Amino acid sequence: MLTLGSLSASLFAQQTPTPPVAPAPRATLTADQATNVLKQLAELERTILQQRGTNLGSVIQKLRTAASSDAAAISFIEDCDKLVNVERKDADREEARKIEQKAELAKRNETKKDEDKEGDQAMALRMSLEYLALSLEANDAKDLSVMVPKVQAFHQAMISYGKKLHGQAGEMLMRPISGGGGGGRRGGPAMDVRVVIDAYQLDRYLRREGWPMEPGNIIRMYQQVILKPSLEKHKDDIATIWDSAINAEASFRKERLPEGEFAIWQQNEYPALRWMRAVDLAASGSNPVNGMAEMLKVIKDHPGHPSSPEWIKQLRQLVAPSLPDPAAAPVAP
Repeated sequence: MLTLGSLSASLFAQQTPTPPVAPAPRATLTADQATNVLKQLAELERTILQQRGTNLGSVIQKLRTAASSDAAAISFIEDCDKLVNVERKDADREEARKIEQKAELAKRNETKKDEDKEGDQAMALRMSLEYLALSLEANDAKDLSVMVPKVQAFHQAMISYGKKLHGQAGEMLMRPISGGGGGGRRGGPAMDVRVVIDAYQLDRYLRREGWPMEPGNIIRMYQQVILKPSLEKHKDDIATIWDSAINAEASFRKERLPEGEFAIWQQNEYPALRWMRAVDLAASGSNPVNGMAEMLKVIKDHPGHPSSPEWIKQLRQLVAPSLPDPAAAPVAP
């Protein structure tokens, strides 16, 4: 019994939870001490933001200088590549020679034959550098609406160069400019703007929520930046802004895609964009009835679209939400 009692006491002791350790008492400051610390923090914040703005401003200026010509863009990428893959890695002269050959190849590829096949990749590189500069500006903008005129000017430039931005050149603009890093990929693209991000350690400045990272993604830019304020506050502008978005996207696609591929885009993607416009008008416009009328028109205009059955379900749910879905009703035997 003594042995069992001892064992029971031992088990009970093991099962008893250890009392939590009391947290260390929070340091308290006097009113004068708190005021002094807050004052120092405010001064430090001003200094840090000023220094950061100066540093980023310098980088933005370098990017725009590099984007001013083909030769400047290629040389800038070459310098960044050497910094990332030679100087920082203590690589030998052979590695530097490979980078020089890659830059030289990029320059030689700007022949008429190469441009006809894969587009003007140097121009695409320059557009990517300009978009990187815009993205750095957007990172520090208190309100992204201030970027709208600059973004629209960028879109117009892309459209004006559209005939040169087909093939690989166009694909370059549809890839994110950040993510994955640009260093150390000898088998990668001849010229990659992401090596600039590695060279200048810019990744932490390219995480602005709501800012698209693909230079050529016009629709996403409109949805996330240009259209968003109107959905919330300026409902009468939604239709006009959507029209501008669709027209810009269509113009860019028409310029950079072969005729057959553009025809497929018109058949599949263009009706989907019109539907998105109509849904926004119904959900957020000043007159939801007009939005539903637009939804009906899209279905009538494109009955053969793969999404048309789903569109009918969505519109029916808006018009009569209490009615059951006929497609879901059991079939009579």
